[in-house]
Amino acid sequence: MFDIREINGKNTESELLKIGFDSSYVNAAKDKFIYKNIKIYNLTCPQANILKQTALSLGAECATNKNVITGDIEKSDVILTGSVSQLRKISEKLKFQPFKLKNLAEEIEEFL
Repeated sequence: MFDIREINGKNTESELLKIGFDSSYVNAAKDKFIYKNIKIYNLTCPQANILKQTALSLGAECATNKNVITGDIEKSDVILTGSVSQLRKISEKLKFQPFKLKNLAEEIEEFL
């Protein structure tokens, strides 16, 4: 029988150290083990599509309204999920995108 337990994001660093993870790399690696779900409101279809594709390209996920792909709606809320490390990479990529996504990138960074 296996013992399986959920680790709280606040305890990630100490849990990594408890299993014998390399202490010199723990600060750099801990963001790969902490996951966040972020709801972002009122994105245009182009913004939502670019965010979703960027997230998917980095192994994260972004849920949008089903009509975003067809443009049959004006705005969509989205739920962006991934590790803190992935979300930081998404933010970096968004800085080079149109449709004011640089502003969204900055807000994601502030949130994190």
